[in-house]
Amino acid sequence: MSTSLTFNYAHSWTDISKGADQNGAFYEVTYVIMGDWQKDGDTAVNELVGFTSGPPGAASYIPAHQYPLSPNLLCVSAVVVDGFGAPNLNAQGYPSYTNGGFLVKARYQAMPWSPYGAADPSNLQGIDPATLIPYCTQNLDFECSTQGVPGLAGWKWNLTGAPVTTPMQLRSWSTVMDLTFHTVPYLNSPLIRSLRGSINEDVFLGGSQYCVLFRGARTKLTLQAGGNYAREIQLVFVENNNSWNQVINPATGKLDTLLSPTSTGLYPTADLTPLLSFSPRSFF
Repeated sequence: MSTSLTFNYAHSWTDISKGADQNGAFYEVTYVIMGDWQKDGDTAVNELVGFTSGPPGAASYIPAHQYPLSPNLLCVSAVVVDGFGAPNLNAQGYPSYTNGGFLVKARYQAMPWSPYGAADPSNLQGIDPATLIPYCTQNLDFECSTQGVPGLAGWKWNLTGAPVTTPMQLRSWSTVMDLTFHTVPYLNSPLIRSLRGSINEDVFLGGSQYCVLFRGARTKLTLQAGGNYAREIQLVFVENNNSWNQVINPATGKLDTLLSPTSTGLYPTADLTPLLSFSPRSFF
Protein backbone atom coordinates (compact mmCIF):
# COMPACT_ATOMS: atom_id res chain seq x y z
CA MET A 1 0.00 0.00 0.00
CA SER A 2 1.09 3.57 -0.57
CA THR A 3 0.28 7.16 0.33
CA SER A 4 1.36 8.20 -3.20
CA LEU A 5 -0.58 8.27 -6.47
CA THR A 6 0.69 8.15 -10.06
CA PHE A 7 -1.00 11.45 -10.95
CA ASN A 8 -0.80 14.98 -9.54
CA TYR A 9 -3.63 16.09 -7.27
CA ALA A 10 -4.44 18.67 -4.60
CA HIS A 11 -6.87 18.92 -1.70
CA SER A 12 -9.82 21.23 -2.14
CA TRP A 13 -9.57 24.30 0.09
CA THR A 14 -13.12 24.09 1.34
CA ASP A 15 -14.20 20.42 1.33
CA ILE A 16 -12.30 18.32 3.85
CA SER A 17 -13.66 16.79 7.08
CA LYS A 18 -12.77 14.12 9.60
CA GLY A 19 -14.54 12.35 12.41
CA ALA A 20 -15.53 8.96 13.78
CA ASP A 21 -18.58 6.73 13.51
CA GLN A 22 -19.40 3.12 14.37
CA ASN A 23 -16.75 1.97 11.88
CA GLY A 24 -14.03 4.09 13.48
CA ALA A 25 -12.12 7.17 12.34
CA PHE A 26 -12.62 8.55 8.83
CA TYR A 27 -11.64 11.40 6.50
CA GLU A 28 -13.81 12.78 3.69
CA VAL A 29 -11.92 14.91 1.19
CA THR A 30 -12.30 16.41 -2.27
CA TYR A 31 -9.35 16.31 -4.66
CA VAL A 32 -8.68 18.59 -7.62
CA ILE A 33 -7.17 16.54 -10.47
CA MET A 34 -6.07 17.82 -13.87
CA GLY A 35 -6.99 15.61 -16.82
CA ASP A 36 -9.85 14.33 -18.94
CA TRP A 37 -13.12 13.90 -17.01
CA GLN A 38 -13.93 10.56 -18.63
CA LYS A 39 -10.63 8.72 -19.19
CA ASP A 40 -8.55 10.14 -16.35
CA GLY A 41 -11.53 10.12 -14.00
CA ASP A 42 -11.81 6.33 -14.33
CA THR A 43 -8.07 5.95 -13.73
CA ALA A 44 -8.19 8.15 -10.62
CA VAL A 45 -11.14 6.32 -9.07
CA ASN A 46 -9.64 2.88 -9.70
CA GLU A 47 -6.28 3.90 -8.28
CA LEU A 48 -7.82 5.46 -5.17
CA VAL A 49 -9.98 2.47 -4.19
CA GLY A 50 -7.63 -0.22 -5.54
CA PHE A 51 -8.15 -2.52 -8.49
CA THR A 52 -7.00 -5.75 -10.08
CA SER A 53 -5.32 -6.31 -13.41
CA GLY A 54 -4.27 -9.31 -15.44
CA PRO A 55 -5.95 -12.50 -16.70
CA PRO A 56 -7.94 -14.86 -14.44
CA GLY A 57 -5.65 -16.89 -12.23
CA ALA A 58 -2.73 -14.52 -12.84
CA ALA A 59 -4.17 -11.24 -11.61
CA SER A 60 -2.35 -8.75 -9.42
CA TYR A 61 -3.92 -6.38 -6.94
CA ILE A 62 -3.18 -2.66 -6.66
CA PRO A 63 -4.05 -1.79 -3.03
CA ALA A 64 -6.26 1.12 -2.01
CA HIS A 65 -4.68 4.52 -1.42
CA GLN A 66 -3.61 5.33 2.14
CA TYR A 67 -4.53 8.80 3.37
CA PRO A 68 -1.24 10.75 3.78
CA LEU A 69 -2.30 12.41 7.06
CA SER A 70 -3.46 9.10 8.55
CA PRO A 71 -1.92 6.11 6.67
CA ASN A 72 -3.91 3.56 8.69
CA LEU A 73 -7.03 4.71 6.80
CA LEU A 74 -7.70 3.38 3.29
CA CYS A 75 -9.84 4.82 0.53
CA VAL A 76 -13.16 2.95 0.53
CA SER A 77 -15.02 5.07 -2.02
CA ALA A 78 -14.22 7.63 -4.71
CA VAL A 79 -16.66 9.56 -6.90
CA VAL A 80 -16.01 11.96 -9.79
CA VAL A 81 -18.46 14.73 -8.85
CA ASP A 82 -17.81 17.64 -11.19
CA GLY A 83 -15.62 19.03 -13.92
CA PHE A 84 -13.15 21.81 -13.09
CA GLY A 85 -14.04 24.98 -14.92
CA ALA A 86 -16.90 25.91 -17.23
CA PRO A 87 -18.46 23.19 -19.42
CA ASN A 88 -17.48 23.00 -23.09
CA LEU A 89 -20.53 22.73 -25.34
CA ASN A 90 -20.26 19.99 -27.96
CA ALA A 91 -22.60 18.24 -30.38
CA GLN A 92 -22.31 14.90 -28.59
CA GLY A 93 -23.09 16.32 -25.16
CA TYR A 94 -19.98 14.67 -23.71
CA PRO A 95 -18.67 16.01 -20.37
CA SER A 96 -15.83 18.43 -21.13
CA TYR A 97 -14.56 21.38 -19.12
CA THR A 98 -12.51 24.48 -19.97
CA ASN A 99 -9.81 23.97 -17.35
CA GLY A 100 -9.31 20.30 -18.24
CA GLY A 101 -9.74 18.99 -14.72
CA PHE A 102 -12.27 17.45 -12.36
CA LEU A 103 -13.14 16.96 -8.70
CA VAL A 104 -13.14 13.61 -6.88
CA LYS A 105 -14.79 13.06 -3.50
CA ALA A 106 -13.04 10.31 -1.52
CA ARG A 107 -13.71 8.66 1.83
CA TYR A 108 -11.02 7.03 3.95
CA GLN A 109 -11.58 4.73 6.90
CA ALA A 110 -10.25 1.61 8.59
CA MET A 111 -10.97 -1.31 6.30
CA PRO A 112 -12.99 -4.25 7.67
CA TRP A 113 -12.24 -7.56 6.01
CA SER A 114 -14.35 -8.33 2.96
CA PRO A 115 -14.06 -10.57 -0.12
CA TYR A 116 -12.87 -7.59 -2.12
CA GLY A 117 -9.09 -7.65 -1.83
CA ALA A 118 -8.57 -4.14 -0.45
CA ALA A 119 -8.50 -5.42 3.14
CA ASP A 120 -6.26 -8.36 2.20
CA PRO A 121 -3.65 -7.04 -0.27
CA SER A 122 -1.26 -9.91 0.52
CA ASN A 123 -3.99 -12.46 -0.27
CA LEU A 124 -3.57 -14.13 3.12
CA GLN A 125 -7.20 -15.32 2.97
CA GLY A 126 -6.60 -17.04 -0.37
CA ILE A 127 -6.16 -20.80 -0.72
CA ASP A 128 -3.14 -20.13 -2.90
CA PRO A 129 -1.39 -16.84 -1.98
CA ALA A 130 0.06 -16.72 -5.50
CA THR A 131 -3.41 -16.78 -7.12
CA LEU A 132 -5.39 -13.61 -6.47
CA ILE A 133 -9.15 -14.10 -6.93
CA PRO A 134 -10.97 -10.85 -6.01
CA TYR A 135 -14.69 -10.79 -5.17
CA CYS A 136 -14.43 -14.40 -3.98
CA THR A 137 -14.56 -16.01 -0.53
CA GLN A 138 -12.60 -19.24 -0.13
CA ASN A 139 -12.93 -22.13 2.32
CA LEU A 140 -11.22 -25.47 2.89
CA ASP A 141 -12.40 -28.88 4.15
CA PHE A 142 -9.87 -31.59 4.98
CA GLU A 143 -11.27 -35.09 4.70
CA CYS A 144 -10.71 -38.75 3.94
CA SER A 145 -12.52 -40.16 0.91
CA THR A 146 -12.65 -43.29 -1.23
CA GLN A 147 -11.72 -43.64 -4.85
CA GLY A 148 -13.19 -46.37 -7.00
CA VAL A 149 -11.13 -48.43 -9.43
CA PRO A 150 -13.01 -50.20 -12.22
CA GLY A 151 -12.43 -53.87 -12.85
CA LEU A 152 -13.84 -53.80 -16.36
CA ALA A 153 -12.70 -55.50 -19.53
CA GLY A 154 -10.11 -53.47 -21.38
CA TRP A 155 -8.77 -51.40 -18.45
CA LYS A 156 -5.06 -51.90 -17.72
CA TRP A 157 -2.16 -50.63 -15.65
CA ASN A 158 0.12 -48.21 -17.47
CA LEU A 159 3.50 -49.37 -16.08
CA THR A 160 2.98 -53.14 -16.41
CA GLY A 161 0.32 -53.34 -19.12
CA ALA A 162 -1.50 -55.92 -16.99
CA PRO A 163 -5.31 -55.90 -17.02
CA VAL A 164 -7.29 -54.54 -14.07
CA THR A 165 -9.30 -57.55 -13.08
CA THR A 166 -10.71 -56.68 -9.66
CA PRO A 167 -12.81 -53.62 -8.70
CA MET A 168 -11.35 -51.77 -5.70
CA GLN A 169 -12.23 -48.99 -3.31
CA LEU A 170 -9.14 -47.13 -2.11
CA ARG A 171 -8.94 -44.59 0.71
CA SER A 172 -7.39 -41.20 -0.04
CA TRP A 173 -6.77 -37.95 1.83
CA SER A 174 -8.31 -34.95 0.12
CA THR A 175 -8.66 -31.19 0.50
CA VAL A 176 -12.01 -29.76 -0.63
CA MET A 177 -11.58 -26.20 -1.93
CA ASP A 178 -14.76 -24.14 -1.96
CA LEU A 179 -14.77 -20.86 -3.95
CA THR A 180 -17.84 -18.60 -3.82
CA PHE A 181 -18.15 -15.67 -6.24
CA HIS A 182 -20.52 -12.93 -5.09
CA THR A 183 -22.84 -10.68 -7.11
CA VAL A 184 -22.06 -12.39 -10.42
CA PRO A 185 -24.02 -10.72 -13.25
CA TYR A 186 -24.37 -13.88 -15.34
CA LEU A 187 -24.53 -17.68 -15.14
CA ASN A 188 -21.98 -19.40 -17.41
CA SER A 189 -23.60 -22.82 -17.62
CA PRO A 190 -21.72 -24.01 -20.76
CA LEU A 191 -18.34 -23.42 -19.10
CA ILE A 192 -19.33 -25.26 -15.91
CA ARG A 193 -20.82 -28.19 -17.83
CA SER A 194 -17.77 -28.53 -20.07
CA LEU A 195 -15.25 -28.68 -17.20
CA ARG A 196 -17.02 -30.55 -14.39
CA GLY A 197 -15.38 -33.90 -13.74
CA SER A 198 -12.06 -32.72 -15.22
CA ILE A 199 -8.66 -32.52 -13.52
CA ASN A 200 -6.09 -29.77 -13.91
CA GLU A 201 -3.60 -30.10 -16.76
CA ASP A 202 -1.36 -27.48 -15.08
CA VAL A 203 -0.73 -26.27 -11.52
CA PHE A 204 -4.02 -24.85 -10.21
CA LEU A 205 -4.73 -23.10 -6.88
CA GLY A 206 -1.35 -24.39 -5.68
CA GLY A 207 -2.27 -28.01 -6.49
CA SER A 208 0.10 -30.09 -8.58
CA GLN A 209 -0.70 -31.19 -12.14
CA TYR A 210 -3.56 -33.74 -12.32
CA CYS A 211 -4.20 -33.47 -8.54
CA VAL A 212 -7.18 -31.04 -8.55
CA LEU A 213 -10.61 -32.29 -9.62
CA PHE A 214 -13.42 -29.86 -10.51
CA ARG A 215 -16.29 -31.60 -8.75
CA GLY A 216 -18.97 -29.14 -9.87
CA ALA A 217 -20.83 -25.96 -8.96
CA ARG A 218 -23.87 -24.66 -7.09
CA THR A 219 -25.68 -21.42 -7.85
CA LYS A 220 -28.32 -19.41 -6.02
CA LEU A 221 -30.01 -16.04 -6.05
CA THR A 222 -29.68 -14.06 -2.83
CA LEU A 223 -31.71 -11.07 -1.69
CA GLN A 224 -29.45 -8.21 -0.67
CA ALA A 225 -30.13 -5.62 2.03
CA GLY A 226 -31.10 -3.01 -0.58
CA GLY A 227 -33.83 -5.23 -1.99
CA ASN A 228 -31.90 -6.31 -5.09
CA TYR A 229 -31.17 -9.88 -6.08
CA ALA A 230 -27.62 -11.06 -6.70
CA ARG A 231 -26.24 -14.28 -8.15
CA GLU A 232 -23.76 -16.39 -6.18
CA ILE A 233 -21.75 -19.15 -7.83
CA GLN A 234 -20.00 -21.72 -5.65
CA LEU A 235 -17.30 -23.84 -7.28
CA VAL A 236 -16.05 -27.02 -5.59
CA PHE A 237 -12.61 -28.48 -6.26
CA VAL A 238 -11.03 -31.52 -4.60
CA GLU A 239 -7.26 -31.80 -4.32
CA ASN A 240 -5.79 -35.28 -3.99
CA ASN A 241 -2.32 -36.16 -2.68
CA ASN A 242 -1.53 -37.81 -5.99
CA SER A 243 -2.92 -37.72 -9.52
CA TRP A 244 -6.61 -38.57 -9.75
CA ASN A 245 -5.69 -40.95 -12.55
CA GLN A 246 -3.25 -42.87 -10.34
CA VAL A 247 -3.88 -45.47 -7.65
CA ILE A 248 -1.70 -48.12 -5.98
CA ASN A 249 -1.40 -51.27 -8.05
CA PRO A 250 -1.89 -54.17 -5.59
CA ALA A 251 0.48 -56.34 -7.63
CA THR A 252 3.42 -53.92 -7.39
CA GLY A 253 2.55 -51.80 -4.36
CA LYS A 254 3.38 -48.66 -6.39
CA LEU A 255 1.35 -45.80 -7.82
CA ASP A 256 0.29 -46.48 -11.37
CA THR A 257 -1.97 -44.85 -13.93
CA LEU A 258 -5.16 -46.61 -14.97
CA LEU A 259 -5.85 -46.63 -18.70
CA SER A 260 -9.22 -47.22 -20.35
CA PRO A 261 -9.66 -49.24 -23.55
CA THR A 262 -9.09 -45.96 -25.44
CA SER A 263 -5.91 -45.23 -23.42
CA THR A 264 -7.48 -42.37 -21.47
CA GLY A 265 -7.41 -42.02 -17.68
CA LEU A 266 -10.23 -42.12 -15.17
CA TYR A 267 -10.67 -38.34 -15.50
CA PRO A 268 -10.14 -36.04 -18.51
CA THR A 269 -7.57 -33.25 -18.17
CA ALA A 270 -8.36 -29.60 -18.91
CA ASP A 271 -7.32 -26.00 -18.25
CA LEU A 272 -9.36 -25.00 -15.20
CA THR A 273 -8.30 -21.33 -15.02
CA PRO A 274 -11.33 -20.07 -17.06
CA LEU A 275 -13.44 -20.99 -14.01
CA LEU A 276 -11.82 -18.06 -12.19
CA SER A 277 -13.16 -15.57 -14.74
CA PHE A 278 -16.40 -15.02 -12.78
CA SER A 279 -14.46 -12.35 -10.90
CA PRO A 280 -14.44 -8.74 -12.24
CA ARG A 281 -10.96 -7.23 -12.65
CA SER A 282 -11.71 -3.50 -12.41
CA PHE A 283 -14.58 -1.12 -11.79
CA PHE A 284 -14.60 0.52 -15.25
